[in-house]
Amino acid sequence: MDAESTIADETPHAESETEKASVFHTRPIWHMASEVRQMTDRGQEGGERPKKLGVTWRNLTVKGISSDATFNENVLSQLSPFNKNGKGAQLKTIIEGSYGCVKPREMLLVLGRPGAGCTTLLSVLANN
Repeated sequence: MDAESTIADETPHAESETEKASVFHTRPIWHMASEVRQMTDRGQEGGERPKKLGVTWRNLTVKGISSDATFNENVLSQLSPFNKNGKGAQLKTIIEGSYGCVKPREMLLVLGRPGAGCTTLLSVLANN
């Protein structure tokens, strides 16, 4: 931790409640901050404009093949043409009617339990 930032916090002094003292807390600065600033400065000196990207989506629906359609119980069920039950690949709705906006310099946090579609949403927004 090479660099640290200092934050002033006014709290009452333990001996006298009317007297207030500044208590300083230190916390580490991100270790890559100086390198990122240098890269940005070098780019701007070279005539590069700062990049700003935002993402907006409306009525986003993602459907995928159900895990039931891709799961086979054993080797014989994979080879048997009579075990198909006449049903094609069933589509399952993973994300339905999602909307949102992430402005430049903002970060998107997606929370959900496993299988809720969090990774799918981020993959679609990243165009993967």
